Amino acid sequence: MKLLKVELPDNHEIGFAGCFHFGNGHQHIEGIQQYVDWLKGGKNRYGFLLGDIAEAIHKSDKRHEDALHKNTILDQYADAVDMFKPVKRKLLGSLAGNHDWKINSYGDFVDYNFSRPLGIPYCTYSSRILVYTPEKKLQYKIFATHGNGSVNSTHADPIMREAAEKSQVKRKLARERNTDCILNVIAHFHKSIIVAPYNELHMIDNQVEIKQKYHVSPSQTASFIPVDQRYYLAVPGFVRKYGVGGQSNSSSYVERAGMSPVELGFITVSVKNTLIIKAEKIFV
Repeated sequence: MKLLKVELPDNHEIGFAGCFHFGNGHQHIEGIQQYVDWLKGGKNRYGFLLGDIAEAIHKSDKRHEDALHKNTILDQYADAVDMFKPVKRKLLGSLAGNHDWKINSYGDFVDYNFSRPLGIPYCTYSSRILVYTPEKKLQYKIFATHGNGSVNSTHADPIMREAAEKSQVKRKLARERNTDCILNVIAHFHKSIIVAPYNELHMIDNQVEIKQKYHVSPSQTASFIPVDQRYYLAVPGFVRKYGVGGQSNSSSYVERAGMSPVELGFITVSVKNTLIIKAEKIFV
């Protein structure tokens, strides 16, 4: 766990992205370039990377396929460095993902072969990010992790599937019990999910009549923020189900397992006068 402190303007945006998988023949490199272009497109735009920087599958690994997994592992991280070098001053930090961690017996590649060459903080597998104003006033806190396990629903109704997956993301992140983090972010699932704060109806009386009210959201800097009043984000990735049009002709495990196509892109969070006002999906 890394405790990261950053200073950002009162008005800013953060783009959360992960699961880049440099070295995978199905990588959507043009989509990653769109993320880089988004960072370039605004003065107060910043990025945080949520791991799986490289495919990082060794040739001795049973998952390795010559037609699908490109370059050496060192080259994969070098390619990632080249991609993010133009926006390195906008990157708040980077996590390691499960693919990166799989080769950790050889060394911490995200630290030594990605974060250090870019000069950005290495934030291990999970991180708490404390966002301050330039005047050192706390704006809000973030919990970010690469994640594990899966988020899935087989319900026939797409509305119910979406609701079930939102609930699963919320439960996974709420179990981390980072009660003072208004913003909780995870990757790994290659799905784009936003669960916004929910203020539920409740009843009170004023000793004369019964009134209806809604819970009032606490301060973003409170030491305890109720579970239902936090943001929960699951960030998609940049690996296609199918490789076509000059890319690898190999079939991915997603294709062979008959899984649904995955969403590609990232999620942005907008802050105005130090307050989080919205989270948005950007698909590529």
